[in-house]
Amino acid sequence: MLKKKITTLGIITASIVMMAGCGSKLSVPESQIPSDLATFLYNNTPSDGIDQTVDLEVVKTEAGKEVKNDDGSVTIPINASISDKSYYNGQFEMTYEKEDKDTWVLSDVTYVDRDSWEITPIHTVDEDVVKEILLERQAISYAGDRIELTEDDISEIVINSQEEDSAGAMVVNTSFDVSTEYVIYHTTARLTVIHDINGYHATGAVIEDYKCELTENYTFNISDEELIKMISDKALLVGEQSVALEDVTKITERKDTFNEKDLSMTIVASVNIEKDAYDATADIYYTYKISEDGKYWQMDSYHGTNFKVTSWNDLTGLYMGYVGGDAVTMEIFESKDNVIYAVLMSDTASSERELMGTINEKDMSVVFVDPDSENELLTGNFSADLKAFTGDYGKKSKWALISQSTYRSVVSGETESEEDDAKG
Repeated sequence: MLKKKITTLGIITASIVMMAGCGSKLSVPESQIPSDLATFLYNNTPSDGIDQTVDLEVVKTEAGKEVKNDDGSVTIPINASISDKSYYNGQFEMTYEKEDKDTWVLSDVTYVDRDSWEITPIHTVDEDVVKEILLERQAISYAGDRIELTEDDISEIVINSQEEDSAGAMVVNTSFDVSTEYVIYHTTARLTVIHDINGYHATGAVIEDYKCELTENYTFNISDEELIKMISDKALLVGEQSVALEDVTKITERKDTFNEKDLSMTIVASVNIEKDAYDATADIYYTYKISEDGKYWQMDSYHGTNFKVTSWNDLTGLYMGYVGGDAVTMEIFESKDNVIYAVLMSDTASSERELMGTINEKDMSVVFVDPDSENELLTGNFSADLKAFTGDYGKKSKWALISQSTYRSVVSGETESEEDDAKG
């Protein structure tokens, strides 16, 4: 029930419309009854459901035959039509006592069969009713987050449209803001509202859409350095290969987008990656969400895409593995970008075989062919760092890089070689 401030009794009006029943003459002046009833309704508690805090009007009264009581008072049955925010047709019994020769004073009013009164809404739902309904619900949920509501949290209420449905309820399309310390939820909703003797109630409430806006209390201030640090122990997939992101050196471009639905921040960062064997770029997608206590941003997920090798370094090196019990070595003796030339040797082979292959940067796969005939000789995949090779040479086996050339020192001008020893 709405609690508007009442300043004077003047907002209550009584239409002096009175029809005496059955042609009988009343002891009480006919014109007095509507105003007495209006005053009674205003001064008494609204437990009957009539809202005396708005412009209330006794529209019409119709009196039945009065009853003279033993104490000299009279009781008059009254059919009344009353308007507040609804139109009531109901019955009262009004008892009057005679104060002097010409004056009758209302002493009591009794409701008759109150539950059977006819109630017809005659006023539309306004912003105060919407606010009242929201506060009665106590909370509202956005994407699973339950927001407790207080009166100060709700603002900017607008009634966009409303119409009566077949059941007599008002279907109200409304928009409003719900504000918290860090977030403002700009909300559109559909309410199904009924009015009964206890006031306005929502039989249905559907959040149809909302957008979130961060308040000035919350800023997103994750630096490039922190973004790089957050993925330094992570990897992205290149085909079936896992590329470690510990070698991300720089973010060259980033775009931060606030998601108005789930309070997340998506960052798309273009990064440079420097491996021993190549330089590459990739796009890293970060998702940050506000922590449960609302005090900071935390990374929720990441994934990488658009991996691309931009330049290849010296790829020469010696790989060794075993095919069955046979030790096999592959020496890459020359590379031009991602095109490599190698020699294949085994313990049982009588001669070496020359190979030529092109590394596919999307999945690090390679098909080695005979340089002269271009017949396929060996297929396989390098690991993303080119430290290992999984080859199919009669039988699938994994070969390890047991020594490598200068790699990056060729580019940097250093002369000292790096050597890794590994056992296949």
